[in-house]
Amino acid sequence: MSKRNRSPGSRKRTVKTRALSPALRDTLQMALLDYQNGQLSSAKDRCEKVLKKVPNTGPALHCLSLILMLEGDVDRASSLMERAVTVNPDSAPDWSLLGNLQQECGKRGAAVAAYNRALDLDPKLSSARYNLAGMLLDDGQLISAKVHFELLIKANKDDPECHHGLALIMLELGDMVGSRQELDRALSLDPSFTTGWYDLGNWHRKNNEFMDAVAAYEHALKIDPNYPAAHNNVGNCYLQMGDYSLARYHLEKSAMLRPTGQAYMSLASLFGLLEDWDGQRAACDSALSLSSDDLEIFLAAGELAVDRDDFDKAELIFTRAQSLWPDSPPILTALAKTLLRSGRSKEALKLCEYAVTLDPSFADAHLNLGVARQFLGEHDAAITAFERAISLDQFFVEAYNNLGVTYADLGKFEEAYKCFDRALSIDPDSVLVLASLLNSRKNTPDSGPQVEHLSRLASSRSFPLSLKVAMHFALGKAYDDLQAYDKAFANYEEGNRLKSEVAPFNREAHSQRINNIIETFNADCFEALKDVGQASDIPVFVVGMPRSGTTLVESIIASHSQAAGAGELRDIYSMVRDFGKKIGSSQHYPAAVHELRRSAVDQLANSYLSTLKGVSDTALRVVDKMPNNFLHLGLITLLLPNAKIIHCRRYALDVCLSNYFQMYAYALNFSYNFEDLAFYYKQYQDLMMHWQHLLPVSIFECDYEELVNNQEATSRKIIDYCQLPWEPNCLAFHKTSRTVQTASHWQVRQPMYRSSSGRWRYYAPYIDTLRSALEREGCQL
Repeated sequence: MSKRNRSPGSRKRTVKTRALSPALRDTLQMALLDYQNGQLSSAKDRCEKVLKKVPNTGPALHCLSLILMLEGDVDRASSLMERAVTVNPDSAPDWSLLGNLQQECGKRGAAVAAYNRALDLDPKLSSARYNLAGMLLDDGQLISAKVHFELLIKANKDDPECHHGLALIMLELGDMVGSRQELDRALSLDPSFTTGWYDLGNWHRKNNEFMDAVAAYEHALKIDPNYPAAHNNVGNCYLQMGDYSLARYHLEKSAMLRPTGQAYMSLASLFGLLEDWDGQRAACDSALSLSSDDLEIFLAAGELAVDRDDFDKAELIFTRAQSLWPDSPPILTALAKTLLRSGRSKEALKLCEYAVTLDPSFADAHLNLGVARQFLGEHDAAITAFERAISLDQFFVEAYNNLGVTYADLGKFEEAYKCFDRALSIDPDSVLVLASLLNSRKNTPDSGPQVEHLSRLASSRSFPLSLKVAMHFALGKAYDDLQAYDKAFANYEEGNRLKSEVAPFNREAHSQRINNIIETFNADCFEALKDVGQASDIPVFVVGMPRSGTTLVESIIASHSQAAGAGELRDIYSMVRDFGKKIGSSQHYPAAVHELRRSAVDQLANSYLSTLKGVSDTALRVVDKMPNNFLHLGLITLLLPNAKIIHCRRYALDVCLSNYFQMYAYALNFSYNFEDLAFYYKQYQDLMMHWQHLLPVSIFECDYEELVNNQEATSRKIIDYCQLPWEPNCLAFHKTSRTVQTASHWQVRQPMYRSSSGRWRYYAPYIDTLRSALEREGCQL
C-alpha cells in the first residue's frame, strides 16, 4: 500500500521560528510555499539556506526531509527527521514522517514505534494511522491492522483507500463476503480508483472467476494503461483460460513497464506452455539477473529447468542459491530433487537429511527423503518418510502418490490403491496420481472412467511439461492394455515428441563415447591389467538394451535361496562419472583407465562389493540389473574378473518399441524418436560385439523370445551359469516376496507371459520409420 505524507503547512501547527531573523523566516515561508507548489529545487535550496544558519529549525528539517525522500535519499532524510523530533518531540507530523522514512530504510520496528508515538500525540492524525495500518497489513499482523482501518473509517466513512485496506485484510482472513462489500464501497466512492479495480480482479481470481477477474483488471487498465501489476495478473488469467496470445501481450507489457523477476517468471511459465524452450530459458535468466536476492525466483527458475529435463542448468541455479541461503530447507530440497532426477540418490539423501534436521516440520523435505530412500531400495525407510510427510500435511497429494508407488514396488497393490484413492479424494484431477494408478495395473474396461478422465484433462487443460509427458505415457499404456492401439500410439508419440524437444539426443557425442570405449579397452589394456581385480564370485551383471528382459532374468535368479536382487544399481555409473577424481587422474573416463593401478582397482572393486554386501550379506550371488552397464563391461571385468555377465537380447522392433513406450525415471533421451532409437541400438550391438570378442570371460547370451517360449530350460541354463544348484522356486519368481522397481509393477508379479514377444505387430501401421531406420543402420530384422 502507498504511504500518505503530510506536506509542511498542510495542517496548522505551532512553528517555533523566534530564533530566525526576519529574513530567514521569510526564506522558510517561501520554501514551504515552493514545496506546496511543486517547486522542489527552489524549496530545497531555501531549506538548506535556513538550516545552514540555524541547524535545528524544525519546519525546515521536515520540509527538506520530504524533498530528499522524493529524490530517493532516504538515509539523509531519515537522519534529518531524527534531529527534527529531538528538536520538537511533541510534533506528531514529524514522528509520522520519521516513521515513513524508517520504513523506507527497512527499520520496521522503529517505524512502528514512530507511528505509535505520532498517534499518542495526535490520535486524529490519519496519515500516521493509515501508514501504520498498511505496514501491519504487509507484516501479516491482520487483526491489529484491521483495528486501525476500522478507526479510520469511523473517522471518515467516505475514504475509499481505507475501505480498500480493510477489504485486503478481510480477503487474507478468508472473509470473502466482507472483503467484496468493502471493495464495492471503495469503488462506489471513487470509480477511478485503479488499485481498487485491480484488487477486485484479485478477489475474482482467488475465487477462480477468471472472466470477472479479467473484466476488473481491464477496467483498471482503462484508467491506467501502464499499470504493470494489472498487466501481469490479467496476463496470468488469460494464461489460465488458455488464451496464450492475449496472455503473452499483457505479460510482455508488464515486463516492459516494470522489469522484475516475477514478471519474467510469469513469461517463463507462458513460454513453457507454448513449448518455446529457448524463450523460457531466456526469461528465467532475466528473472535471475533482476532478482538475484529473491529465493522464490531461484526456486521457480530451477523447477522449470528440472521440468524440461535441463538438470545441469537446474543444478547450477540451486547450487548458486545454496551459496546464498546455505541453510534453506526449500533450496536444499529443490537441489535434492534435481539430483534425484539425475540419478544421484546418495547425494540427494544427504541434502534431504540435512533439510529435515534444519526444519523437522518441512513436509516436502520428508517427501524427498522418502524418494531418495525409495531410489536406493530402502523401501521401509521410504514408507516411514512418506508417512511422516502425510502426518505433517494430511492433504499432501504427492506424498500419498509416492507411498502408493512404493507399495506397488513391494507388490502390495491393495495398499497402493488405497493411497491412490485417498490422493484422488483430495484432488480428483491430479495427473500425477491418475498416471500412477494406470501405470500400476493391467487396465481393463473397468478402468474406463479413470482413462476417460485423464484423456479429458489432456485435451482441456494446460499443465507443466513433466505432467503433460506423464499423462500421455500413462494414457498410452492404458489404451495399449485395452487394445486400442491407435489411441495408444498417438499418446506415446505425443509424449515422446514433448520429451525430444527439450532433451534431444546427441548422436555425435554418443558415437564418440562408444569409439573412445572401444579404443581404450583393447587387448593391450587387458594384458597390462590382467593380474588385478577382486576375485569375488558374488556379482552378477544383467545387461542389455533397456526393456530387453533384465528384470525378468533378475527375478528368476533372485528367487533362488542363495541369491538376491539388487535392482538397477547406479554404482558403476557414479564410478565412471567421477572416475578421474576417484583414481587421482586429471583425465576422465575412459582415457584415465590407462592410469589404473592395483590400489585404485582394489578400492573401486571393494566399494562396489560393499554395496552388494548391503543388499545381502549371506547371498552367494547378488544381481545388478542396470541394463546400461553394457557400456562398461570392460571396466567391470578389470575390477571383478569373476563376475557373471548375462546379456539380454530381444528382437530389435520389440525392444525399440518398448523403449519408445516407456517414460523413464532417468533421462534416456535416445528413446524419444525412432531414428535415435535405431542409431542407439546399432551402437549397442557394435559395442557388445566388441566385448564378446575381447573380454576374457564368458558372457551368457539370453534371448528374450527363447526365455518366454522355453521358460524352464532357459531358466535352468541361467541358474547353471551362475553356478548355483537348480531350485523349482526359480520358475515361480512372480511369487517371490521382494521389492521390484521396474516400469511394469503389475507385470513382474505375474507368471511369465508371451504377449510382449512380437508386440510390434500390433503397431505395424505406425512404425515404418523405425523399421526403415533399423535397416539403414544395418540391423537384421
